[in-house]
Amino acid sequence: MTATDWARNTMHDVRRDGIAGVVEAGRELSWGLRRRCRRAHSLFPGTFRLTTDETTIRLRQQTVGEFDQRRNLYIERDILREWAIRVRPGDTVWDVGSNVGAYALIAAQQGAEAVAFEPVPANQQAIRANAVLNDAVVTVDSRALSDSQGQEILTLDDRGVAGGGKGSLTDEMATGIEIPVDVAAGDNIDRPDPDIVKIDVEGAELSTVQGMSERLRESRTVFVELHSHDDAAVKRALIEFGFDVASPFAEKPEIIVATRQERAARDRK
Repeated sequence: MTATDWARNTMHDVRRDGIAGVVEAGRELSWGLRRRCRRAHSLFPGTFRLTTDETTIRLRQQTVGEFDQRRNLYIERDILREWAIRVRPGDTVWDVGSNVGAYALIAAQQGAEAVAFEPVPANQQAIRANAVLNDAVVTVDSRALSDSQGQEILTLDDRGVAGGGKGSLTDEMATGIEIPVDVAAGDNIDRPDPDIVKIDVEGAELSTVQGMSERLRESRTVFVELHSHDDAAVKRALIEFGFDVASPFAEKPEIIVATRQERAARDRK
C-alpha cells in the first residue's frame, strides 16, 4: 500500500467510522511499516496468537508469507469467529485450500475431525508445525480438490514460501512459480463426509464444488471465498444442492456462506 493509498483509505474510514476509523488507520500504518521492515531485514522466527470469541490458536511466523497471513487473518477475524461458532464437536471438517491451517486448527480446537487439503509442500509443513504448536490433530491431505483425477500444474506467487497464498490451478489466476500437484474430485476420495467445509482455492471454486457435489449434499455449512468469473455459477450450484447462500461479511463480501437449513434444524434437535 502506498502513502497515497493509505491517506485515501484513512479519509474514507474516518468519514465512515469516526474515531474507530482513526484507530483502524493507525493499525493499517503499523502493519504496513512492520511488513516493510520484515521484507527489508532478515526474518525473525516466532509465533503469534490468533483469538476469536471461541478459540485461541498459535501460528508459526517464519516466512514473509506467514507474516502476511497474520494480517490477513486479523482482517478475517469476524469470519473466523463465525466459522468457530458453526463447527461442532464431533463434526468432520474439510479445509480445502488450507494454506497454513488456521481454519483447520480452529475446527480441531472445537472438537472436530479436521482434514486440511493443501497441495503446496511448504504449507503442508507449516500446517504440521502449527498443529504441534496447538497440541491439535489435523490430517494433512496433499491433494488439490477439483472435478478431475490425476496431476495438474499449480501456480504459486513468486515468493514460493509458506503462507504465500495465491496457489491456483486456473489460467486466469496463474503468475509465478509452477509445481505439479496431485488432483482429485472430492466425491472420489476416501475421507468421511464433511459436515462443514471451507473452500479457498484461488479461482478453482466451481470445479471444486462440482467435484464434490455428492459429498456437499450431506454437508451442513460451506464457506467459499470467490475469486473468479464463475462466482454466479458457484452460487447456483450450491443452491441446486439445497443450500441457502448469503454474503454476511461486509469487510469481505467475496466470502459466501451456504447453509442447509433442514440439516441444521435436524442437528439442533
